[in-house]
Amino acid sequence: MLLLSGLFKKIATFIHKHPKYLFLFPWVGVLFWYAMLISMLAYWGGEGRPIWHWLYGYDISPKDYKKNYGSVGLIYISDIGTTKMQGVFIAFSLCQGIIYTTTVFVWYVINYTNKNDYLSPQEMPVDDTETNSEEGLEEQKPEVHRKKFFKFTHHERNLIYASIFFAFIGSAGIFFCSIFNTRDFHHVHLSMVGIFLAGLAISVILTSTSFILTGKDVYIKENNVSEHSIGYKFWTKEYYTKMFANIWLDSGVIKLIWVIFAIVFAICFGAIDKNDISAVFEWLVAFWYGIIFAIWSVDMYVHRKLSYQNTV
Repeated sequence: MLLLSGLFKKIATFIHKHPKYLFLFPWVGVLFWYAMLISMLAYWGGEGRPIWHWLYGYDISPKDYKKNYGSVGLIYISDIGTTKMQGVFIAFSLCQGIIYTTTVFVWYVINYTNKNDYLSPQEMPVDDTETNSEEGLEEQKPEVHRKKFFKFTHHERNLIYASIFFAFIGSAGIFFCSIFNTRDFHHVHLSMVGIFLAGLAISVILTSTSFILTGKDVYIKENNVSEHSIGYKFWTKEYYTKMFANIWLDSGVIKLIWVIFAIVFAICFGAIDKNDISAVFEWLVAFWYGIIFAIWSVDMYVHRKLSYQNTV
């Protein structure tokens, strides 16, 4: 436990020291994920878009299948991942999974931990916008700490903890999905696909809920209203004007919209019987997944100034 505590402190200290460019980190995950998908498509296309004999139970070579039956519109990612591309599938799935889970963790450290617990006053990062002002110069003095922003509730913290856990579960799902290929371990493979999709969806939903709760708290504090006051009625125009001016709520709603589309695509992928059409939705889910990295990057960029303040 002491070892883990010490490791967490070192990681948190590093993150708090270098908050400014962390928004670029999720893009590494995008590069790994899209590079994997594009390379797999390119390999399949370069091979002549074959239908390998294990796909539909035909004991026939890809060459003869193409000669006798022609090629299909699209095949599943997993089918290509069973070929020589399995190594790429494994390596890139692992890398992007690590990056996604780490992205959620970094977000937690930056926004939900107190930088004063990890940095000395001399090590506090300084906001560039403050350096030219007298107040900014004053804040650079060693004896001065940054002003507190607001305190997150234990519900919001717990939601982020759970989000990190399910992000890890989902990432592990896609990694083991790539190891247990669909040809030799079909049922295990399908189970891992389900774990990946469910883990990721739950993680994003939990994060969205946390953001929306935080957005509500920020709204109440900034507008000096109670939760049940007339200024907090959801049917009023003023409510929506003020609520959508707060970036916490905007971020939470955007993530919910993303996960709703992801769930619809995943249902179509699983429910459609015709394999080539089902495969289209699998590829759509896969490319849609990359967008969540971009959303996290925008979050980190927009919220990066919170890292110059105490958040607890």
